[in-house]
Amino acid sequence: MITLPQYQLPLIALLIAVVLRNGLRRRLVTACMLATLLAYAAYVLAIDVTGQIEQVRVFDRLPPAFVTANCTILASFTLCFLLGGWIVSRFSLAPPELKREGNGVLGPLVAGFGLVVISADGWWLFAPYPLNKGTAQLIPLGGAGAVANLLLLIGFNRAREMGQHLQPARAVFWLVVVHYVLAGDRGSLLFLLVGAYGFHLARMPRFGWREIPRTILLAAALLIALDQISYLRSWGMQSPSAHGTFLAEVDLLPQSVAHMFHAISIHLSGYQTFTGSAAEFLVTLWVQIIPSGLLHGLGVTLYNGPLMLSEFVVHGGGFFVPAELYFVGGFPALILIATYFGALAAWLDRLAQRSEDTLLVTLVLLVAASSFYTMYYGVQAVNRMLTLPVILLLARAVLYAILQRVQGQRAW
Repeated sequence: MITLPQYQLPLIALLIAVVLRNGLRRRLVTACMLATLLAYAAYVLAIDVTGQIEQVRVFDRLPPAFVTANCTILASFTLCFLLGGWIVSRFSLAPPELKREGNGVLGPLVAGFGLVVISADGWWLFAPYPLNKGTAQLIPLGGAGAVANLLLLIGFNRAREMGQHLQPARAVFWLVVVHYVLAGDRGSLLFLLVGAYGFHLARMPRFGWREIPRTILLAAALLIALDQISYLRSWGMQSPSAHGTFLAEVDLLPQSVAHMFHAISIHLSGYQTFTGSAAEFLVTLWVQIIPSGLLHGLGVTLYNGPLMLSEFVVHGGGFFVPAELYFVGGFPALILIATYFGALAAWLDRLAQRSEDTLLVTLVLLVAASSFYTMYYGVQAVNRMLTLPVILLLARAVLYAILQRVQGQRAW
């Protein structure tokens, strides 16, 4: 029996429709962000139907009052997000048509491969996973290791688009893939494969219905492979499914339900969590695009939604974005920021479709893929990823203006 199916089922149907519509039109940022809402709504329905609700840890049965509020918040966010995208298309807020910049293939390819080599686990063939992690690395890069994968994707995607140095690019790409498999580095493996396939989808002349089952099958095969990699690389010490699959290790959906429950309870209790209007909250998000170290030096107090929630309840970190917006400022904040996010997502989708710059297209695809993490992690994370290509465009424009001015002065 489904709790309030008249709320849950139409909401899921709406999300399926808008995800398919935007996916088929290759609006990948918009489709991915909406897909995270669909995953959350489907998860709530699944625990409602199966009764397997203990992992949420905030209630032992789905309360009808929670279902009503949850569906209302999720539907409001979805409709306002779509409204933001419609505004961008209605008023032709299109990015400039960008020609291909930086045609080099071998540069980023060699640089990315070099970073993989110097940061590789030294004994990745001899020690079982996860004991091999961090063993005898020449240079531990930590989080900066993602730069290596980004450079590899830029070089590989440029080679595919331009038809130059295609064989060496493929060789380097698949060599790194094999390395990640043998090392048990599933995160980097997922990053590379999704980035390459996303670029393939973005550059297709048409995206037909047949691509949907193909993509689903590839995703299922990849998830099964990721699950098996731990088992094989641990020399059988980690069972592939006995202690949870790869997805079970990322406890995002259960904690997101808990986030929504706490956000609704705290907001309806009358607590004022953010002292300011919805517009002031949006300005705060813009300000916090600046690196936190500089803001700390200027004495600016930083907003942190997950930390603010921890003042009320104990939780595992992150904050599901619609829940955080309702927690911060109720429906005014939810409506404004959802519209803003929808407009940014639509603008980035149009940027990827109009641009011939492989760096920008790859960066937009990474923004799309990151939605499956950032939407469950918090408003700040989503805003920083959505504005990253915008910052790159602005920085490039400023750099070009400076170079032209310097060249003009030299000419005189």
